[in-house]
Amino acid sequence: MLRLLASALSLCPCLVLAEDPPLPNPEKPVDYVAWINAQYSKGIKENAADVYREALDAFVEDERALEIASRMDKPWRDYERGKLQRCLDRNEQCLSRFAAAANMPRCYFERESASGSVIEVLMPSPKPFRGTAKMLAGRARLRLAAGETDAAVTDVGTLLRAARHMQSQPSLIEYLVGVAVQDLACDLVIHLPEIAADSVDYEAVLKSLRRADRTPRPPDKQLQGERTIFLDVLQRYFKDEDGDGRLDQVRDVEGMPPIELGTGRTIEFLIDEYDGFLKRWQKVMRSEYVTAQRLQEGLAEELAARKRTPVGVFMPNYWRVIQLHKQLLADRSAARIILRTHAFQAKHGRWPKDLKETGAPSSIRKDPFSDRDLVYRVKDGKPLIYSVGLNGMDDGGLSSPDGKPWGKDGDRVFWPPAGK
Repeated sequence: MLRLLASALSLCPCLVLAEDPPLPNPEKPVDYVAWINAQYSKGIKENAADVYREALDAFVEDERALEIASRMDKPWRDYERGKLQRCLDRNEQCLSRFAAAANMPRCYFERESASGSVIEVLMPSPKPFRGTAKMLAGRARLRLAAGETDAAVTDVGTLLRAARHMQSQPSLIEYLVGVAVQDLACDLVIHLPEIAADSVDYEAVLKSLRRADRTPRPPDKQLQGERTIFLDVLQRYFKDEDGDGRLDQVRDVEGMPPIELGTGRTIEFLIDEYDGFLKRWQKVMRSEYVTAQRLQEGLAEELAARKRTPVGVFMPNYWRVIQLHKQLLADRSAARIILRTHAFQAKHGRWPKDLKETGAPSSIRKDPFSDRDLVYRVKDGKPLIYSVGLNGMDDGGLSSPDGKPWGKDGDRVFWPPAGK
C-alpha cells in the first residue's frame, strides 16, 4: 500500500487542463483515472507512447555500459568504448524506435486502475527510458569523438524531444525523468567542445538544436493533479459514519499512515485547506531562488506541524523538485552560452569580453540561483563560466568541496570542464 501511496503522490499533471476535475462523491466515487486519461488523450491521433513501448520492450540492459555512457567528465578507456559499442549494437532496434517516438508530436501513457482509484495506478518503471537515454548520450559522445558532429547533434535533439514528452506526463516521477534526460543532453552539449575530435561549426550546432531545445516545463504546472489525487482520497478513504456532514473515520487500509481528522472536518473544509497550501507552493515555485528558499522553510514547518492531518500526509515537500528544475535551467543556459562563446571565438579569434557580446538574450544568460547573468570572465586567456549554485553565493568560481557538480556549498563551474 505504501508503494501505491507513493505513486499517488507522484500523479500530478503538468499540462494546464481544459477542465477542472469534478468534486468528490463518497456515495458514488468519481473515476478520476478515467478523467485524467480523457484529459490527456484529447487530440492525439498518433501516440508516441505506443512507439516508445516498442523501443523499451527491445531494451537490453547493461549497467556497466550505461554507467560509462552517462559519464561525461572523464575520458573513456579503449575497453570502455568497446563495451559501450557492443551495448549499442545490441540495442540498435531500441534506439531506432526511441528516436522515431521522440520525433512524434504528442505522447501520453494511459493510466490503468481496475477500481478507478488514483492511488491504485501502477506506474511503469522509468529505468528502461532513462537507460535508453543514457545509451543515446553515449553514442553521441562516440560520434563527436569520431568527428561525426551532425549525427551526434541528431542524438542530442532526440534526447531533448524525449525529455519534453516525459515532462508532459501526469506523474511527478515521469516529469523528473524528463528533467534528468534533458539535463543529460545539456551535460553533453556543455562538454561538446572538449569531446569533439575536429573543429566544430558551433553556429550550425546552435541552429540544429534550436527547435528541439525548449524551455523545461515549470514545476508549478505539476500541482494541478495533486488536487485531483486529494479529491480521490477524500471520497474513497474518509467516511462520514453518522451522516452529519463531517468526516469522522478513516478507512482501515494496510500501509495507510495514521491520520487525525479532528472535529468539524468536512470535505469542503479539507479541500479549502489543501488549496491554500497548494497556492503557496505555486508561489514558491514562481519566486526567485532566495525568496523561494525562505518561503519554503515556513511552508515545511507548517506541514510538519500537520503531519498527521490529511494535508500533512498527502502533500509532499516540493523543495527538492524546485531545486532540480532550477539546476536544469542553469545547465541549459550554460550549454547554450558555451556554444555561443565558442562560436564567437571561432569567428573573431578571441573570447567575448562579456556574455552580452555573444548576442545571447537575457533569458539565456540568466542564472536562476542569483537571478542575474551566469558569471563569466576571461581568466588566463580562457573563459570561466559558472553558476553561484545552491547556496546562492558567488564563491569566485570555486567548485563544491564535496566534489559534486551541485554541492551544498561552492559554485557550479561549467567551463572549463572539471580537471582542466
